[in-house]
Amino acid sequence: MGILVPSSDPLLGTAQKGAGSSPFVLAAVRMGIPVLPHIINALILTSAWSCGICLSFTASRNLYSNALSGHAPAFFKRTWRGVPHFCVVAVVAVGILSFMTLSDGAAVAFTWITNILGGLWILNLALQQVIYIRFRAGIAALGIDRKTLPFYIRGQLVYAWIALVGYIVIFLTNGFGVFVKGNWNIRDFAFAYLTLPFFIVCYVGHKIYSRIRFGSRWGILRPEEMDLVTGKAEVDEDEKTYPIPGTSKAARFQTWLWG
Repeated sequence: MGILVPSSDPLLGTAQKGAGSSPFVLAAVRMGIPVLPHIINALILTSAWSCGICLSFTASRNLYSNALSGHAPAFFKRTWRGVPHFCVVAVVAVGILSFMTLSDGAAVAFTWITNILGGLWILNLALQQVIYIRFRAGIAALGIDRKTLPFYIRGQLVYAWIALVGYIVIFLTNGFGVFVKGNWNIRDFAFAYLTLPFFIVCYVGHKIYSRIRFGSRWGILRPEEMDLVTGKAEVDEDEKTYPIPGTSKAARFQTWLWG
């Protein structure tokens, strides 16, 4: 992109129709290929549509699962023809907030929301690495052979640590623009880093709620105290339907490479 579209391009950062201000589209325009910008627009549209459907499905089922386990209001457990319709409506209702971009004033508030959610997503990816690192500590303490797991790759623990450091760096530099001389803005700073105290409040609040309702402990489980057996039978049964790796040279090489 840096080679095809110079930083001085007047259309960069503007709100063109569709994906007209996308560097990919601008690159296609500069190369003089008339049909390519339309193809890129179509690809972006189908990609966004596919991503929206996937995430809506995932979010609604997560909400449904939380309702079943008592961590969300009970009415979210209701289904219609096997579909948790209240969960789907709730997720789609949140997605409708995107129409705020049609108003200049509301678009500012929508940008704040997306900044917060973006920061939370980076934090979520970092926490996924923490969960895996803790999981590895648990199976090591319980003497579980990692080769008995359905999926594993060499160096996975190292990759998790690298990813964790990377996500932390990305999170800390997410709002670096406010630290540039003359760009300090308390509002932008707050919405770039507000996610961290928000997460801490949610985490501590959940600990307090769980202790009051379920009598759980305050602290984090030690590796040797982790329960890695409950529910394993269901997972093992599900794994029986997973395709068996091939025995060709290419399949064996892929298994050797990825695990």
